[in-house]
Amino acid sequence: MTQPASAFYLACRNGDLATVQRLLPTLSMHEINQTEPNGSTSLHAASFYNHPEVVKILLDHNAIPSVLNQKNLTPAEEAATEEIKQLFLRPHVVTRERFQTHAFSHALQWVWSNTYEVNGTFEGWTPTLAERNRYYMADMDVTTAAARILEDYRFRHVLDMNKVRPFLEKAEETDDPVWLLKAYTTTSGFHKTLNEALAKGRSLFDKHDRENYHESIYEFVGCFICRLSPDKLHKYRYSGISYRGVTLLREDFEKNYTVGNVFMIKPFTSTSKIRQVAELFIASSWSGSSELPVICIFDTTGKPRKSHPVCKSRPPPIALEISSFSQFPNEEEVLILAHTAFSIQSIEYLPSGIIEIKLDWFWD
Repeated sequence: MTQPASAFYLACRNGDLATVQRLLPTLSMHEINQTEPNGSTSLHAASFYNHPEVVKILLDHNAIPSVLNQKNLTPAEEAATEEIKQLFLRPHVVTRERFQTHAFSHALQWVWSNTYEVNGTFEGWTPTLAERNRYYMADMDVTTAAARILEDYRFRHVLDMNKVRPFLEKAEETDDPVWLLKAYTTTSGFHKTLNEALAKGRSLFDKHDRENYHESIYEFVGCFICRLSPDKLHKYRYSGISYRGVTLLREDFEKNYTVGNVFMIKPFTSTSKIRQVAELFIASSWSGSSELPVICIFDTTGKPRKSHPVCKSRPPPIALEISSFSQFPNEEEVLILAHTAFSIQSIEYLPSGIIEIKLDWFWD
């Protein structure tokens, strides 16, 4: 005998907005996203049966649009109308913020390798600036990191933090770093606040900085550095090409951007496997002769010449493919992890006026 569909699913399928609104506060995130006996979720049903108001409210309550139904289709692919499909696309202004960096943004925190002496050794290992930091932050505890983020005053008044809290609570409960990534991808101010804190934070750690690298934001970073074998994050590891748009100050470009130079990116950095997503807004953000439009091509396929002192079997992750649980899977987002180093391989001036900079993952 076939198990009946839930009352919540039926309300979404029938466009019963009043019942949907009444039931939502009583449901867990799992119940909102559960697959019904027919192989679809409530979001699939609302999308397929053309109920845009229901789709909106589901997306606002952490319905996951990357879940596949029995036909291997996402809710967006099941959409009855173009209006429904548009609800699954990130607003242009938010897309621009995520995949394009302006010269004055806190997200643009690239620390050049000649800023610090980085030729010290640790047990025979010669670390780069980035890998030295990642060594001290490695293997932080997910449960502790989630709890500290929840307690951190900097995140108390973040826009739409109510969307983030369930994911952090799930991370605290399960010790699973995937829930931290899901928290990061929510349509809220969480990722922006986190990255601003990282950008303003320390650029260099050492063994005397124990209090600093156990701060909540570095606990968060450390959960992804050496947890991949045989960890749940392994299938998200990305090795390949991705893109991000940047608007640089001309003075900064002329001073620092030379082939062979090495720099470290302090915050998490969203990139896309689709070049057009990254370059879509470069021209509109370019405001004059003091600024330069740039497309950065990140290559994360490099291999280290030495074994890592913490991750003996393989190099630690530097990029994760997160589109499978992003609310906007069509963007094919690749997240480059904080405190990762890159070297400039080439600089090309395109006929369009955009400067193309190719960057390789740098690991000594």
